[in-house]
Amino acid sequence: MIARNKKRALAVFFMVLMAPVFQGVAQAAPPAVQWQFKADSGIHSSPLLAGGLLFFGSDDGTLYALDLKGALKWKFKASGRINGEPVLDQGLVFVASEDEHVYGLDTASGRIVFTFAANSPQFQAPLASDGLLVATSWWRNLVAVDVKSGEVKWKYEAAGGPLTAAPVRSGRMLYACGEGPFVYALGLDDGAE
Repeated sequence: MIARNKKRALAVFFMVLMAPVFQGVAQAAPPAVQWQFKADSGIHSSPLLAGGLLFFGSDDGTLYALDLKGALKWKFKASGRINGEPVLDQGLVFVASEDEHVYGLDTASGRIVFTFAANSPQFQAPLASDGLLVATSWWRNLVAVDVKSGEVKWKYEAAGGPLTAAPVRSGRMLYACGEGPFVYALGLDDGAE
């Protein structure tokens, strides 16, 4: 019984001691929203912030470019959903679409500068680096394309399942994985394992 009373006394002491702290937290003002923008459909892509613009894709296939005050600068409409994060390379914003294409758009105007027919729905962000675009494929392929010429530089067929995750790079190496049990490390320049 004495131990029980000591526990109650300690609990009451703690509540009295911490009450000002909890009151301060409970009375804090909610953060102020600086602006908001309503897209025409749902958004599942992460945004990209670059050059004073915020880029993001939406479920209806629209890529939006907003300034940092929330004003629409331009928008581009693909034929399929844009789920993956837009990526930036050499003044172009690249976005992959479920319409089986990867698009490269001028960041300032939204004008299409590059289109690659991936022949597979694109569910994730491509990798764009030093003028080379690497797209993954639901059909287990990685394809590297020269952005200026449109020439396929290399193609790699993965042993596992579909490549459903965005590839990443470190130095001149590319790393990719997907639904299978494998992670792939390939040379960015030639696709060699």
